[in-house]
Amino acid sequence: MRRVLRRNIRKRVSTTLAFIVVLITVCSCHGENEAGTTVMNSETAVKSPITPVERMILDVQQQNNFDREIFLIDSLERTGDLSEMKANYWRSNTYISMSQYRTTEFYLRKVIDADIQNDDDFNTFCRAATSLTTMLLYKNDYEGVLNVSSKVVEKIESHKDTNKRTIIILLNNIANSQLNLGHMDEARRTYERTFNYLQQEASDNPSEMTYRAFVDYANAFAIQNNEQNNFSEGLKWAERTDSLLKVYQQQPEADPSLIDELLGGILLNQAIAHEGLGNNEAAAAEYKQFCKTKYGHNANGRFEAVRYLLSAGKYAEAADELVNLDHWMELRGEEWDLDNIRKYLTNKYYANLKAGRNDSALAVATRLCEAIDTAVIEWERNNASNELVNIYDTQQKETELAEKDAQLSEQGFWAVAAALILLTVFFIVYAVYRRMAAKRLSIANKQLERRNQQLIVANARAEESARMKADFIQQISHEIRTPLNILSGFAQIITSPEMTLEENEKTDINNGIIENTNRITGLVNKMLELSEANSRAVIPRIDTVTPQEIAEKAIQESGIMEAKHIRFALNNQSEKQITTHLKQATRALVLLLDNAQKFTHPAEATVQTKGGITGKEDVTLSIQDQTDGVAFIIEDTGIGIPPEEAEHIFEEFVQLDEYYDGTGIGLTVARSIARRLGGDIRLDTSYTHGARFILTLSTKS
Repeated sequence: MRRVLRRNIRKRVSTTLAFIVVLITVCSCHGENEAGTTVMNSETAVKSPITPVERMILDVQQQNNFDREIFLIDSLERTGDLSEMKANYWRSNTYISMSQYRTTEFYLRKVIDADIQNDDDFNTFCRAATSLTTMLLYKNDYEGVLNVSSKVVEKIESHKDTNKRTIIILLNNIANSQLNLGHMDEARRTYERTFNYLQQEASDNPSEMTYRAFVDYANAFAIQNNEQNNFSEGLKWAERTDSLLKVYQQQPEADPSLIDELLGGILLNQAIAHEGLGNNEAAAAEYKQFCKTKYGHNANGRFEAVRYLLSAGKYAEAADELVNLDHWMELRGEEWDLDNIRKYLTNKYYANLKAGRNDSALAVATRLCEAIDTAVIEWERNNASNELVNIYDTQQKETELAEKDAQLSEQGFWAVAAALILLTVFFIVYAVYRRMAAKRLSIANKQLERRNQQLIVANARAEESARMKADFIQQISHEIRTPLNILSGFAQIITSPEMTLEENEKTDINNGIIENTNRITGLVNKMLELSEANSRAVIPRIDTVTPQEIAEKAIQESGIMEAKHIRFALNNQSEKQITTHLKQATRALVLLLDNAQKFTHPAEATVQTKGGITGKEDVTLSIQDQTDGVAFIIEDTGIGIPPEEAEHIFEEFVQLDEYYDGTGIGLTVARSIARRLGGDIRLDTSYTHGARFILTLSTKS
């Protein structure tokens, strides 16, 4: 979990140093074994010895075998060697290692909602609380952090054995959330409360690690307040950090390089706070001292200095520091995602613009916009260039007119009148040009806003797809363990030398083995279909067949003729022979017929409400010749599909009605197969009596 948190924290500049405090304590709760697997270490922050059962889980973790790890946790819970609360916590630890964050959050919430029966449960509760609130803070779910933290802090404080380190993490998460929500007074009180707990912890455990965490917390508080323009508080915490650093320096194991970095950060925070309060000379003096530290000369320090340079209006210096932005991003392992584009490139743009470096600002603006929409950016860049040319021409004309006015001032009334007329015409033209430029800029801004909204929608859909994919894999993972456990039980019964079985018992066991083997095979096929959905490999067309053969084979494999709720009809109007891949073409058609069967059958909720199926629906498969191929048209009188979802339904894991069973990849796989055979599948939105899908296969080689 520590590795995942570190990677995520570095992506959130607004909360980077705030999370350092989490790392300091989480590092005392989590460790890494020699194989690099994330494991739990309860020797410091949550003091409870590792039991032999937990040692078994840790040994499996070293092998990076997540399926085996989940199976072991499930088995230990069933045998009673692992409580439900602790089993859920260990599951969350496994799923965070697999980067399955929604599943991790699900199990962590189950832990903190459980009743605490003993000290071991209390320690598990503390671990889960810190992990969950940190995840919510990373997601910017500040309300979620407050809802969870306020309850668990009260619960921990009321316990006979108050865990100060856990409370420190939770209070910091609360303060950070309050600050981001604009609750300044509440955040200030929470910070003071956190600081009091830190002082108690330093008094109880006076060690190098404790004082180091102490300094990091105070430094993080300063940064958080400065980022919210709460400069008075930011300066107070920067000064506190400085006094705490002096205490840390006296520790025998103090790290000199860390001291230099922390000192640089303190000086920078003081400079930013002074600048925000209008103490420009004090800010400049603090920044000068920052530049004398080693941290003030390395890549990270120089980049952090940009915060002060921008606040102080030293745009040219800020622009110089940001010249190597790409190299700095590469060193930190950052990617140009939407957040980084918005934060870093925007700062670079404003620094160059305010420094008067119009060409550089234009280049950065162009690059910023290209990430959103290339066509719009090209248009805007041309308009921006034209506007710069107009401004340049205008300034040149003003100079020329001023010189002519000076030369003609002695030539009398008519010369002055002529100059005034020319000047008036110029200002009219200039005003027209300015209005046109403003109008073009307004149009560009509106288009950019529309593109941003489209990006937000696309991002939401991507997140939904990732969630559905995680749910699918979790469903497969849970479903595959059930038949495996049954097969394992049968194997133990059969191989037991003392076990005597009757013939009917043998028959039941045999049927159970066959049933669960088929069930596992079906699940594996689903997983293979998932990988097949994204394949772009061309399928070789090696079979010369008639469309009738494909249709009859698909009807047989789908079992649609046996469906009791359907009246099925086949209408063949094709006389062609086509060269295709018989098995794959049949598979695509089977998936479409399966889709028709599913969505002509009432949903489970409808059946329960109305008491059963009241009538039959119609499904028709028609085969028609086309100019360069053949079309298989599947019509049904089921629930239908809205026209606006015509393309969305072909995306992975999309299910428009949650009351129907399924994985949401059938149509995706069918279209993938059709396109790899040189054809396609589309939804006919003109059909309004249900759904009509058209599968086309090409006769061209």
